[in-house]
Amino acid sequence: MDKAFFSKKILSWYGQYKRSLPWRGGSAYHVLVSEIMLQQTQVKTVIPFFHRFLDRFPTLDALAHSALDTVYQAWQGLGYYHRARYLHEAARAWVALGRDPKSYEEWRKFPGVGSYTGAALAAILLEQRVAAIDGNIKRILQRCFGLDTLAEISVMAQEVLPEHHYGDYTQGLMDLGASICTPRAPQCTVCPIAQHCKFKNGIWTPIIVQKAPKPVRYGHVYLCVQNHEIWTVKNTKTKLLKGLWGFPISELNKEHNTSYIDLAQNLMCGTVRHAFTHFTLILSVWNASSKVQDIISQWPQGIWLGPKQREAMGFSKLMRKVENAVEDVLKQ
Repeated sequence: MDKAFFSKKILSWYGQYKRSLPWRGGSAYHVLVSEIMLQQTQVKTVIPFFHRFLDRFPTLDALAHSALDTVYQAWQGLGYYHRARYLHEAARAWVALGRDPKSYEEWRKFPGVGSYTGAALAAILLEQRVAAIDGNIKRILQRCFGLDTLAEISVMAQEVLPEHHYGDYTQGLMDLGASICTPRAPQCTVCPIAQHCKFKNGIWTPIIVQKAPKPVRYGHVYLCVQNHEIWTVKNTKTKLLKGLWGFPISELNKEHNTSYIDLAQNLMCGTVRHAFTHFTLILSVWNASSKVQDIISQWPQGIWLGPKQREAMGFSKLMRKVENAVEDVLKQ
């Protein structure tokens, strides 16, 4: 396929079928928020969180001057909380810069802005001629041109860039990959480039790599209940959920080991299983109310919180699971 023809087809298709998304046509701040939220999360999931986040932080200054705990609260339920921290840090860096970034290289200096996000921001906001490559775009180029390696895809991504309208082109590829050239059951009959696609025409087939099973990690979480309040801490001991509020949690291990705190076996009140992107976590949940002083000495940066106070905190999905799994303990 002629490479200029490819980009023309994408631009023409996008002009007719582009998705109506709340951040399109918005400010640079809106686009940054959306791109950080869209990292590892689908559009349909992001949209309600995007609206809620902007209700809380309508401007860049509002976000930059907010406490991180407040940002975590607004992010609650979206997961991957490091993105919230990076977005907060990026907002502060942007305010400190005193102006909008003027290039891909300047965007890349912001926390949480990797090569893809930087390229997307530069193309959409600055009309800079850069190739953004995410999972959707990688799949389209791979199938259409019959490419096997990331190096080949990176070279092709540069070669097929149009001479103008870089933002529309980038968003066109995003939309095509999300709605037509999907990982499973692609809708080739309505794809604008199907006629020249090596995958569609049986000239190329992908190399199937068998995924290894996710590793399992084990840990312990401790509940200390007094007068219907629970000792709640800001996590500083583990990389996982670092900086977030929750219940005291041990370091994670590859093998199931005994409790970090000496507790009778009958005080284990359940287990919680939670899938992260790269591993599965199994937590043993303990009623540690009889060991309050031991818990507080090990996790001193905490406060006693009742149900309504915990509801307002920026708890992760994992900690909400722990709450729901041991409701009887929490009623003490």
